[in-house]
Amino acid sequence: MYVLIRSMLGKIVYKCR
Repeated sequence: MYVLIRSMLGKIVYKCR
């Protein structure tokens, strides 16, 4: 589950960046 959350968060951060 942690990986899934981190993947979603990373995707949002990457897009925002």
